[in-house]
Amino acid sequence: MIKKVNKYFSSRNIVIDNNTLWLITNYSGILCKFRFPEMIMESYYILPKEESMEYSYLAFCIYGNYIYIAPYMSKEFVIFDVKNEIFSCVKIPYKTGTENNNNKFHIIFEYNENIYLIGQGVDGIFKYDIRKKEFQKRENYIAKIEDLRCVAEVFSDNYFVENNMVYIPINERNMLFIIDLDSREQKLIDFDKKYRFRTIDKIEEKIILTTFDKEKVTWDTKTEEIIEEKIPIDEIGFFWKVFVIDKSIVYIVACDKKVYLETEDGVNEIEVNYDKYGSLRKGYTQFEATLKNSNGVFFQARTSGQLFFLDIDNREISEMDFYADEEEVVHMLRESLKNEKSNCMYRLERSEFGINDYLLLIKKER
Repeated sequence: MIKKVNKYFSSRNIVIDNNTLWLITNYSGILCKFRFPEMIMESYYILPKEESMEYSYLAFCIYGNYIYIAPYMSKEFVIFDVKNEIFSCVKIPYKTGTENNNNKFHIIFEYNENIYLIGQGVDGIFKYDIRKKEFQKRENYIAKIEDLRCVAEVFSDNYFVENNMVYIPINERNMLFIIDLDSREQKLIDFDKKYRFRTIDKIEEKIILTTFDKEKVTWDTKTEEIIEEKIPIDEIGFFWKVFVIDKSIVYIVACDKKVYLETEDGVNEIEVNYDKYGSLRKGYTQFEATLKNSNGVFFQARTSGQLFFLDIDNREISEMDFYADEEEVVHMLRESLKNEKSNCMYRLERSEFGINDYLLLIKKER
């Protein structure tokens, strides 16, 4: 029976490709294909992964008829052939001794028929040549970035890519890391004021950064002029993501279930209607996947898996529930967990599943 199944599809990233929405489930490592915008699951594919199940893979991108998937807790780079529905794995040229590191990659994208992975828990910039079907030599970070990585987590999953230019704010610091993919130049912009950067977006020649202290910093990439403004939103902590669309700015709050829209008329809260089981207690990150298009922003509730869309023009949030056949979902989860039964009950209880779902799986299997 087809029914609403939001809570099984919590994902750090979603990609919409024409009439298809793709996601990778956080806890079970499943690549799922949904018909968009109907949101009905058409098929699923169990990702190849090591013993660890949680957050094996988070970040991915699509180019042509292939999906390129970066490891987070796993080790290998995974390529999914959409047409033939098969996976292949490619070894990544890690720095010796770092292949078992956690939190490997948040950032993956395509440029000029190459797939780029920016290391977070591992060192360097990795380039996969699509035509040659192999990784090129790993590019080391400049010394300033390596020094920072020795004392703290440098990158989050906030970044902006435009053609050959990559902009990454250094997490909780007053620095912006810039990579020119054509010249291979790396530089670190050190702002005079002690900002604590969190999010980034770009409109025309202006980089828009927000901080953990609710400041909005606009940096002109041509003139290097800086404009600082205080964001007029009280008692919300920091932002999960901030997106600029035309003359509007969308603020998605990290640790509270709130979304704000800034227009020429000011800043207003837009109401978000969660499922009753859909929010964590205050202080925990409430959201997961986000995606911007020309009309607004998609964002997903972390525990309920509900997907929402904020329409900028109408200033309204609509719910976009995931639907699938209940028996197929049970089979999908059982297949994903079949080699990990010793640990799956613990993981299910602490994730978006729960003890009732675990018992349902065992019952179905018997």
